Amino acid sequence: RVLGMVQELEPLHKIKTHLLMTRVRAGTNSSKQAREGMADLPLFDAQIGQREMYANVWGTAIEDFGEYRYVLDELLSARVSV
Repeated sequence: RVLGMVQELEPLHKIKTHLLMTRVRAGTNSSKQAREGMADLPLFDAQIGQREMYANVWGTAIEDFGEYRYVLDELLSARVSV
């Protein structure tokens, strides 16, 4: 649904999208197959594993961003200078 909305808005405003795989069970065939199945879509290199540390942060001050720091690195490296 989200990608459909992006396609509808694209004539009005260019929107750059990337998909982020979350709750990934690293080293499994399913994670590899999911990435391969989305090879034609804009996908972050970084991915977020299924970890208790992410499930238990609701309502707390986050001190360790874990794998999300790699997502931030990708986002910052893609920024365009103004």
